[in-house]
Amino acid sequence: MLDPTRRQAYTDALNELDQPTVLPLDVVGRLETLSPQAIRLDWVRLGVIANADGHFDRAGILAALEATAKASLLVYEPQLWDRLEVPPLNWEDVNGLTVTDSLPTVPYLLAEQAADWGTVRGFEHLLAPSQSQVTPHPYQLEAVTRVLREMKGCAILADEVGLGKTIEAGLILKEYILRGMVRTALILVPASLVDQWKDELSDRFGIPTTVLDRPNLSATADVAIVSIHRAKRSLADELLSRHWDLIIVDEAHMLKDQNTVGYKFVYALKRTFSLLLTATPVQNDLRELYNLITLAKPGLLRSRKHFRTYYMSDRRKAKNVDLLKELLAEVMIRNRRSTSLVELPPRVVHTVEVELNAEELAFHQAVVKFVHRVYQRYVKGNIAIGYDSTEVEKIVLTLIILLKESCSSNRAVLSTLAGGMRRRIMELAEKTGKTGDLTELDRVILHGQTLGLHSKTKALGKLLKAHPRSTIVYSEFRQTLEAIRDYLTSQGHRVTIFHGGLSGSQRRQALNTFREHGGIFLSSEAGGQGLNLQFCHQLVNYDIPWNPTRLEQRIGRVHRYGQTQTVQIFNFSMRDTIEEYILWVLSSKINMFQQVIGELETILSFMDTSGRVSFEYRLSKIILDAQDFGLIREKMRELGNALRGASESYQLAKTQTETWLEPLT
Repeated sequence: MLDPTRRQAYTDALNELDQPTVLPLDVVGRLETLSPQAIRLDWVRLGVIANADGHFDRAGILAALEATAKASLLVYEPQLWDRLEVPPLNWEDVNGLTVTDSLPTVPYLLAEQAADWGTVRGFEHLLAPSQSQVTPHPYQLEAVTRVLREMKGCAILADEVGLGKTIEAGLILKEYILRGMVRTALILVPASLVDQWKDELSDRFGIPTTVLDRPNLSATADVAIVSIHRAKRSLADELLSRHWDLIIVDEAHMLKDQNTVGYKFVYALKRTFSLLLTATPVQNDLRELYNLITLAKPGLLRSRKHFRTYYMSDRRKAKNVDLLKELLAEVMIRNRRSTSLVELPPRVVHTVEVELNAEELAFHQAVVKFVHRVYQRYVKGNIAIGYDSTEVEKIVLTLIILLKESCSSNRAVLSTLAGGMRRRIMELAEKTGKTGDLTELDRVILHGQTLGLHSKTKALGKLLKAHPRSTIVYSEFRQTLEAIRDYLTSQGHRVTIFHGGLSGSQRRQALNTFREHGGIFLSSEAGGQGLNLQFCHQLVNYDIPWNPTRLEQRIGRVHRYGQTQTVQIFNFSMRDTIEEYILWVLSSKINMFQQVIGELETILSFMDTSGRVSFEYRLSKIILDAQDFGLIREKMRELGNALRGASESYQLAKTQTETWLEPLT
C-alpha cells in the first residue's frame, strides 16, 4: 500500500506532465529517492498495466492513485497472510485455502515480499478458484490463465453457448480483486440479465455489487452492474466521468456496429482491463470482428483501412489468414462444446396440464380483471393520485406479483390481496374519496377464501405418486411452497423446504438432508441460486417464471456436468390462464426445453439488440395493457413470432460465426 506522502508525490509529478503515456524514467527526476524499477512496481501494484512499449497510461495511474486514497488493502483471512509472509512461498498451500462464511472481511496488511510475489510472478497459480463456490472445468481455468498472463486482462471470451463464459469472467474479476489489481468494475449486460449477474457474483464469487437502477449511484459503487441501454442513455455522463479498473460486457455482439450509441459509449469508457463476452462475435461482416477486437484491445488490428487492406478479400472472406489468426490469439478465446465438455444424459420434458374447476377459474379471472381495473384507472388513467413515479412503480410491481401468484396458489395470491394490495387501495381511496375499488377487492378476497385445495396441488400429489423418486419442486413464492409442504406432509412425504428466508446454516442443513435422505425438495428462486443439484434426476416447475432465464437456471442446476441419469422435467400449466400462454410461447416457438443451457440468453439478446427491455417487461406490458383474454392471446402470438425470429437470427449468426472463425481460432 502506498503511503500518503509517496502517493501525493506521484500525483504531483504526473500532473506536471502533459503526455498521455509515461515511462518510470519520466518521473525519476521528481522522485529522486526511487529507482525506475521501484516506480514500475508501484504502478503495477496499483493495477496499471504497461503497453507493449513499456509505457503506462498517465490518466490510469492518476485514477488508481485517487482510488488507493480511499481503499487499497487486499482482503484475505488472517491465516493466508501468515503463509504469504513465510519464504519460500508455498503456492500449493495458498491455492488450497478457502474462506468460510463466518470469517469477517477485515483488511490485513500485506507484507512487501508477498506483494512482490503476487504481482511480479504473474499468474502461475490462481487464487480465485479456491476462494469461490465454483468447480471450474480445465478449459475454463486455461482460459482464465491466458486472459491474465498472455492477454493482460483485455480479451474476448467467445466460447460457444453453454460453456460458462460467465464463470470465466467471474474468476478473472475475483483474481484481480484478490491481488489488489481491480477495485472498481463496471458490468454492462442486457436488461434481462442484470439480476442474474448480481446473483452469480454474490453466490458463486462472494463479490458484492451495486445495481445502477437510478442516477448518482456509480460514484460510490465498487462493482456496478447496469443494463447497457440505461448506461448509454441516462447514466452515460456519470459512467464516463470516472476510471474503471475493469469493464465486462455480456452479449457483446450487440456492439458489433461502430456507428451505434452503444459502441461509442463503451469505446469512450476509461478503463484498464476489458472483457467482452459473446458466442457470436462475427455474424454478417468481418468488420464486426474488427469492431469488437478494437473495443477489447484498441490498436491490435491498427486502423480500419489497414484491416480492410491486409485482412479482407471482401466483407465475408479473410486473407492473410495465418497472420490474422496469430493476432486473434492475442485477444480471443473460443472453446467449442465438441472438444470441451462430456456429453450430458438426455432430458425428457413433460407438460402437465391442470384443469381448474369452475370456482378456481372464476377466481383467477376475477384477480386478473381487478388488476386490469387498478392499472387502467391509476397507472394509465387520468385519476390524480398525487404519487411520484416511485410510488406508481410500487403499484405496478404489486399488480405484476398478483398476476404471477394467480397462477401459483390461492394462498399466495390471497396473502398479497389482503396485505400489500389492500394497503395501496386504501391509500388510493383516501386520496380520491372513492371506495369502489376497496369494495371490489374485498369481494375478490372473500371469493378466494371459499376455495379448497388447489387443483394444481392435487395434480402434484398424483404426479409424485406415479413417479415415486426424489424430486425438486420449484415455485417463485414462499406461500406456495408452504401450502405444498402442508399438503405433501399430510400425505406422508418427506419434505424439505428451501427459500431465501433461511439462514446460511439452515440452507446447508436443508440441502444436506435432501442429499442424504431424498424426498421432496421445495425451493424458491431466491433460495436456489448457485445450487448444484445434479444428484437429483426429477424436477417440477410448479409455476412458470415470466423471466425465462430463471426457468433455464432451474433446469441447469440439475441437468449439468456430473449428472449421470436421464433428467425428467415436468412443467405445470393451468389451462385458460396466463401461464398456459407463456409456456406455449417458450415451448412451441423456440423449443426452449431442448436447447443447450445458456442459449436462451443469447436468443433474447437478438430479440432486443438495444439491451433496452427484458422479455419479462414485454410480457408484463402485454398482460397489463390488454383489455381481455382474447387480446392477451393475440399479443402473445405476436411475442412468440418475435421470439422465433430472434431464434432464427441467432441460429444464422451461430452458423456464420463458426464458418468464419473455424480457420482463425
